[in-house]
Amino acid sequence: MPFAPLPWSDDEARKLASLASDRQIATIRLDAGRATKAAVLAQVGAATFVHLATHGFVPEGGTDAPARTPLVNSGLALSGANVRDPVTLQGVGILTAEEILDADLGRARLVVLSACNTGLGVKASGQGLLGLRSALYAAGARRVVMSLWPVDDEATKVLMSSFYERLWGEGKPLLQAFHEAQKAVRSDERFREPRFWAGWSIVDPE
Repeated sequence: MPFAPLPWSDDEARKLASLASDRQIATIRLDAGRATKAAVLAQVGAATFVHLATHGFVPEGGTDAPARTPLVNSGLALSGANVRDPVTLQGVGILTAEEILDADLGRARLVVLSACNTGLGVKASGQGLLGLRSALYAAGARRVVMSLWPVDDEATKVLMSSFYERLWGEGKPLLQAFHEAQKAVRSDERFREPRFWAGWSIVDPE
């Protein structure tokens, strides 16, 4: 299925870039046509913070669905995701969990997947839950922000902006900054329902 535009993701990226600039944090912003799979994989290895605001996908049915290749069937949509390779019929801009395994995220203090369903996966006997989470840990990520269900585009922009304002702007500890950001979203009359803010979590492989 084609991936639809996310109108608020660009605002989210601009806000984060502005906050980083105010704190003299060097950033590399890849958006629109520049957010190719090759470009993202080339940059993440040197990053302390990796923030990906896009679509995420997992095998249909989430954790209860059988899948022969859960690491191939889980991933993120980047530039060109809706363009099909004429031979493989795969989206040329699809970054799969399997491809993330080959990335080096050892320098990343935090990886944020600002996308739907990124914390889900497929249970594999003796291997736990296979998907984006397991791939990021195997690639060396220390902490990951993920979602457990489909999330609202605008509410996500508000959450992430509030999170980084507290983390970078106010210098608060990561967990405190995130929990306060969730409270900020919940206090907004438009986003009081738990579906707007409760599906996010910070997970740590340790």
